[in-house]
Amino acid sequence: MNTKLHLLMSTGKTAQRHMMAAFAPGDQVLLVDQGTGLVTWPERLQALQEIAGEALAVARADLDARGLLRTGQDRGLRIVDDQEWVAAVTAHRHVLSWT
Repeated sequence: MNTKLHLLMSTGKTAQRHMMAAFAPGDQVLLVDQGTGLVTWPERLQALQEIAGEALAVARADLDARGLLRTGQDRGLRIVDDQEWVAAVTAHRHVLSWT
């Protein structure tokens, strides 16, 4: 499987724009670290949801560390634990970090 896992680690518009341009069918997006802050920006989160759909997820530990777990849940996002994160890394041929 020649797919990519995109780790969006920033709320920066440039990182999001570049990640979205590199996204291809079969890829997955995981919001981690500061990237989890995008759950507080509905319009930017919606843009990610439009391209990634069900392939968009958010790291639970990072949401929780920032007090955003409830917000992520309210947005209906797929929230993954550390074990699921590791599984995502091993399921994809390439892992790209966007900061």
